[in-house]
Amino acid sequence: MLKARHPEFIYPLSVTTRSPRPDEQNGQTYYFVTNQQFDHYIQQGALLEWATVHQYDRYGTLKNPIVQALQEGYIVIREVDVQGWKTIGQSEIQGNVVSIFILPPSLEALKQRILKRAPISPQELDARLQDMTVEMEYAKDYTYRVISEENQQERVYQEVEHIILSEIQK
Repeated sequence: MLKARHPEFIYPLSVTTRSPRPDEQNGQTYYFVTNQQFDHYIQQGALLEWATVHQYDRYGTLKNPIVQALQEGYIVIREVDVQGWKTIGQSEIQGNVVSIFILPPSLEALKQRILKRAPISPQELDARLQDMTVEMEYAKDYTYRVISEENQQERVYQEVEHIILSEIQK
């Protein structure tokens, strides 16, 4: 919704080593890369942040598109997990960052959302739920927290948009 209503913002893609889901295309949802390519990005210092997520795949954020967009005065919107946020919060762009933690209303609701999105093994589901339990502990460290209730996308969108627009005015 944010992309559709605010195309003036920059929405850089993540780089990931995971395989694309059936509805995902390289360069549209993520940049899907091999482990060797990902290692090369790390060695070159090309990632603003990166992490192994859910004990399986690596995700990262390319540094140059974000730094360049910020230098040009653009608003950059980027979704990262808590591992990534900890790194970004200590990076060269830390003074330009506002964080919003999107929380599920409950772990059961999160479980249902995960199961709706794509088929996964019981082990992966357990790993994701364990990770989220740990990640929710970090919500208190974010600038803002928003609870994302089922079928409340418009309300959640409005709350996030209000936060972003208020921060721009500061």
